[in-house]
Amino acid sequence: MKKFYLILLIVVACLQLQAKSMREMWLTMPDSIVPYLNKNLRLELVDYMGMKVKSEVKNLLRGITVMDTLTANYTSLTINETLKMQLRLLPITNGDTILCMVRTFNGPLPESEIAFFTSRWYRLEYPSIDLQSFVSSLVVKPDTMSQHRFNELKNKIEAVMVEASLSDKDDELTIRPTVPLLARGEKKTVDTILMQRKLKWNGRTYN
Repeated sequence: MKKFYLILLIVVACLQLQAKSMREMWLTMPDSIVPYLNKNLRLELVDYMGMKVKSEVKNLLRGITVMDTLTANYTSLTINETLKMQLRLLPITNGDTILCMVRTFNGPLPESEIAFFTSRWYRLEYPSIDLQSFVSSLVVKPDTMSQHRFNELKNKIEAVMVEASLSDKDDELTIRPTVPLLARGEKKTVDTILMQRKLKWNGRTYN
């Protein structure tokens, strides 16, 4: 029995050694992911978070990068005026973890892209999430709206971009539609048929 508990403790210790925190993932991130934040600058950001002071640095492009949040499995950053990035460690079915990265580009309207990585920063082909595949489920006719009115509003939409956001509290992913090329007066009415969705992580992908 003692031998069994000893083996169990060794296994648990090994698993703990293998599991990386978000801090470790951030510091081991390849420079190619964000070329104007080298390891020294990334280290400065987490050190400032540890000191509980405003975590901002001047990046290699002379702009300001701010780390807004850092927990054991989540971080959120404003990379520059046009780019925000969120990272979250997600459990997978074999007991390991992978990293989900959401990058949101702020043009006239926000649009996001999602990628997944191993703990060694190898890009994963699966899961793969095409946010455009969710567009049809984000444009919805309210129960109180006539089909004719819904079609009218839907026809005003020439394109739909999708913004995604990781939760800092759980493994949910929120997606919301953004519609460019609308006149100011049209935006308010078109918004009545746009709906955000919360996607759940099932250990393999978001759905």
